[in-house]
Amino acid sequence: MTKDVKAAERYASALYDSGDVVGCLDFLQSVPEIVSQSPKLESLMAWSLYGCGEFAASRALLPAVGQHDPRNARMLSTNLAISSGDWESIQLSVENDWINRDDRRPIDLVAAAKLAIQVGSSRSKDLLREAVSRGSDDPEVLLGAYVCATEGGFEDSGDAFSWLSRAAELSGPDGPVQKITLEQIKERQPDWARHERDVSEAYIHSEMPAFLVAKSLNRSQISLLTLAALTNREELDARRRSWIPAFTGARAPDDLTGVSSVAIDVSALLNLELLGIPTTLATTRAPHRRYVNPGQVIYRVSTTHLIYSRLPWAGRRGRG
Repeated sequence: MTKDVKAAERYASALYDSGDVVGCLDFLQSVPEIVSQSPKLESLMAWSLYGCGEFAASRALLPAVGQHDPRNARMLSTNLAISSGDWESIQLSVENDWINRDDRRPIDLVAAAKLAIQVGSSRSKDLLREAVSRGSDDPEVLLGAYVCATEGGFEDSGDAFSWLSRAAELSGPDGPVQKITLEQIKERQPDWARHERDVSEAYIHSEMPAFLVAKSLNRSQISLLTLAALTNREELDARRRSWIPAFTGARAPDDLTGVSSVAIDVSALLNLELLGIPTTLATTRAPHRRYVNPGQVIYRVSTTHLIYSRLPWAGRRGRG
């Protein structure tokens, strides 16, 4: 194994960027003497630990990451707080972003405003106005501010509409906002209808994962999976209910003896929630806790991961 720091950085970056977070973490843990020499490798280590569900170990590296890249450390800290359900820390993070707003980039202030809306902080509007005042020539900032305002329910204000108009004016051919006529929309409709049909058929035949289907149809994965289920609850005629994409029950159960980590697909997690099956284990890394539901047991594990996959869940031995 080479001891060259630059070579290690390239290799670890390639693993992480390709989605092999486990491989990246395994490699970095095998060369601690190299990791200690590189801020980039320390950052990759922290993010890989986070991606593998090892939140405590990832949080322990925040000071080292923040020493060389404060913005990166703030992003990781926010992700850790969200994933662990630490809403108080998110509130403090939003307030800290407001206090240090002069040191934040406009796009970061938009992100902070979005967090503020999610946790019910009163700083959301102030953060957006600060972001727009400093990023008035950036269509990405303006569009982000408008989208954030719609999520917060105050898009009817004159300010929000002006942000969208300004973003459209500043957007070039490849910009975030494109202006098209009704005639152009009409011309594109047949192609879009064909695209929707092809994607839906791929979804029905399990040829495309739910997250990719949602992205291809410009929808959120949550709306894709839950809208039909929630609508079905109000439909008394079973013949008119929509089909629900779920995983086959024909798969034989696996023996999970000795499994310390479990991964649950996002779509399976949403289906469990819709069925009223407890899912706290999958979202909070609750160690040594067993949940029992009709006909099924979510096994006792020490680490859980969320994955994008066509598998409902997968166990991995050897990492706790």
